[in-house]
This record gives sequence, C-alpha cells and structure tokens, in this order.
Amino acid sequence: MDGSQNVTASRGLLFSFVDPFGQVGLNWHHAFTPTWSSDVWVFNGEDRLQDNNHGKTLGFGLTYNHGGTADKYLSIHAYRGPEQAGLGSSANTGAEGRQRERVCAMGQWVWGKSTLQGEVSVGREKFLGSAILGATAPVNATWKGYGLIYKQEVASGVSLFARAEYLADDFGVRLSADPSIKESLGLGSTYLGLQGAGLKAQSYTVGVEKKHGPAFARIEVRQDRLNRDLADVNGATFRDGLSGTVSLGASF
Repeated sequence: MDGSQNVTASRGLLFSFVDPFGQVGLNWHHAFTPTWSSDVWVFNGEDRLQDNNHGKTLGFGLTYNHGGTADKYLSIHAYRGPEQAGLGSSANTGAEGRQRERVCAMGQWVWGKSTLQGEVSVGREKFLGSAILGATAPVNATWKGYGLIYKQEVASGVSLFARAEYLADDFGVRLSADPSIKESLGLGSTYLGLQGAGLKAQSYTVGVEKKHGPAFARIEVRQDRLNRDLADVNGATFRDGLSGTVSLGASF
C-alpha cells in the first residue's frame, strides 16, 4: 500500500502481493455530485496486457470525497473475473480461467501537515486440487490484508512517515510470489499453493523524506516478519528481516 502520496521508498505487502500493478481495459467514471462518484471497469484481468481467456474482469467502485476535495476520500471497489489462464485440461486452451474475486476499501485524510492513508483488501480465487500441494479437491484460496501510512511534515520539504501492514494468506498463493517463501512451502514448479499453509506476514516501516522541487530523497528502515521459517543463502533459518533503503529521484 503506497497510496497517491507515494511517501515510501520500498513497496509494501499489499502493493507487492495483493494489489494489481496495472489493468488494461475500459473505465467509465461518473460524478453524481462533487462529493459522490462511481466507476465501472471492464478489463483483461489484473496485470494482463492481453486477454488470456474468453472472459473479462468486471469492477465497480464508489467514492466519497469529503467536501468535494481529493485530499479526503473513502473509496470501495469490487472486482470479479477469470483472472488467470486455465489449469489442468483447460491450460493454454483459451478456456475460462480460474475465478478471482476481490473487494478493497481505501481512504485518505489530510489535515494541516498530516496525512493518513489506509487500505483493507480481501479476496479469493478458485484452484484445482492438482494446483495446491496436499489438496485432494478444488479449493477456494482466500487472503486478507490491511495497512496504514502516516506522514507528518516537520519542516519545509521534510517529512517523517510510518507504515504498518498485515497480510493473511491461507494457502500461500499470494505470498509465494516471493522465491524464498515459495521454496519454504516446497511448491517447486508444479504447485501454486500449500494446503494448510496459513501464512501471516507483517511489515513495519519508518523513514524520512526530503523534497526539493521535483527532486526527492528518502531513507527508510523496514522490518518484515513471517510466521514460517525461511532459509538464507547460508541455509540458516529466520522469520524476521531488517532492511534499509535509500531512494533518490524526481517526480514531474
């Protein structure tokens, strides 16, 4: 969850494992009043440039802008569609893909020199039993996550920020996009998830940002935690990771 303010240097749990990076299709936006508006989407699937099946993903969104300003809003979106190519006998045939459903709510509130952003996202996806290690029948894999970002301007062009996120993934189908997690689940190249994985990930970040015109510099410290042992390059196991990031760039 990075939000419209882009106040963090690294990508959060929801951005990396839950939210789509892009969508290709059509969007219809209608503002009923300066406060209320709606959106309808028809697209090829999350993170799909070209369609990979005979269906389209449909989405609907409702947004409330407090006082008609873009700085204070609450938005709820719902999506449903055959997001991925078929599995088993339907793989690579253009058949309907496995169904994915996702509902998310996001908002932002700006007051003075403070900004608070939040997101809640829940979803589920249908998989054949042969795609989930340990499963003997088709499954509905579910996940849920939430996060908060707080930003405080402490001087002209200088801000402090903090981010906290949580993601629960019952079959590991989302978090296994990370190679270390995929290896710990023993999925290899055959499986997309593990029966009873019950993964729970947490992430906490603090940092400082300095802006000078369109240029910016950010420094952050981040701690990630998972309820499952992972292995480093030396074979040692760990569940917590501490990292630092320095970012330089410009925004136009």
